[in-house]
Amino acid sequence: MTSKETICKEYFNDCKPRELALIKYVTPQGHSVEAFICRKHNKHLGSLYIISVDGEETGQYVQGMPKIHYLDNYHMLKSSNGYMEAYEKLDGTNICLYGLKNKNGELLEVVPKTRNMGCLDSNFQSIFNQADTKLFTDWIKEHKDYSVFLELYGMGNPHMIKHMGVHIDTAFLGAFDGENFVDDIVYFSMRRPRRFFKIYEMESQKGNYTGYYVDMTGLLIHYGAYLQGNEKNLSRYDTLDECVEYMKTVLEELNKKYQEENGRVAVEGTVINGLNTRTNKFTYIKVKPTTIETIHRSENGIPRQSIMKEIMKYLDEYGSTAKETWENNPSSVMKYINDNLAETYDQAMITKSQNKIKGLFEKKVYPLPTPTEIMEIGDKLKKENPNKSITDLMRLFGQQYPNMKKSGGKLYQYLESKT
Repeated sequence: MTSKETICKEYFNDCKPRELALIKYVTPQGHSVEAFICRKHNKHLGSLYIISVDGEETGQYVQGMPKIHYLDNYHMLKSSNGYMEAYEKLDGTNICLYGLKNKNGELLEVVPKTRNMGCLDSNFQSIFNQADTKLFTDWIKEHKDYSVFLELYGMGNPHMIKHMGVHIDTAFLGAFDGENFVDDIVYFSMRRPRRFFKIYEMESQKGNYTGYYVDMTGLLIHYGAYLQGNEKNLSRYDTLDECVEYMKTVLEELNKKYQEENGRVAVEGTVINGLNTRTNKFTYIKVKPTTIETIHRSENGIPRQSIMKEIMKYLDEYGSTAKETWENNPSSVMKYINDNLAETYDQAMITKSQNKIKGLFEKKVYPLPTPTEIMEIGDKLKKENPNKSITDLMRLFGQQYPNMKKSGGKLYQYLESKT
């Protein structure tokens, strides 16, 4: 088997061997896979090096969807053709589709995965199966070296933003062609998120840079009724930072008026597609309205809504393994959530919110039992311990169901009613 050091050098050139984790999984069609997955928060996050399939060595690299960053000095954009497009940032689960190959390079199966898994768990697979993905899976069968990145969204996969009117669907975000990230696959043009903005780079006849124009026609088509008085289609700015601030202001105004009318916000934000000015490689930049970006930072620590968003990301990516991981290695879960929160909040805020994070995570993975379940637990305890007092039964309840302590009062009332 190829060593981790060699794999890092050839496929993960800015990662260390300890940042590759060995995973084993079985695909939906029953292929047994052993692979390394990258845990480093860079362009390789979630990427795979598949060691073997069904016991036979394959050595296949699968590029994952990179993290989407905010605009900063390290992540600045330019266009490749005079303009950049900004699409709706859908609030769902990021899915990477890839073609699993055998030792001869022949396609065995088109496999969907979340960022930190080799394939979907049974729960997410059942949700994914409800979406129309034939366009993407058929295309990968003809282009087996590609990874295709989708967003799985809708009311059947609930997150903070309610995509009303959509039960479950997928939208095309981009792809990796074996060497570079691309977003201009015409075949998928009708399955993209809605385009909200178009940013034109302006140059003089001598080729000198003169500024930007932001076209918000796309946003007005969808939400013009909420932006009356703010229908200026083209706005000129000297820097891309100013363009982003303008877009944030418009989206903030949209969400404010939309919430007044409908009791919920309309959009999470938008994503600009362009070339990184440092690397000249395709990249994504996210733009969120201020209240979504910070969700009202408060003196009580990080707001519940922000923490729940990162918890949902973790559950999306790790699926049915989340509960077991929390019980055996909670620090790894906390590190994931803390690292993601660090993109928006400072360390003091994160430190202050640790107990809140733990409580919310446990509440999500250990939901409170229903009244019927409480009665079943009470009946079981009484049947197994017929001579025990209620106090003794409550003590046994705490030992046998340590994650249900908050339901102790309801159980006590039920046991008391049966005496």
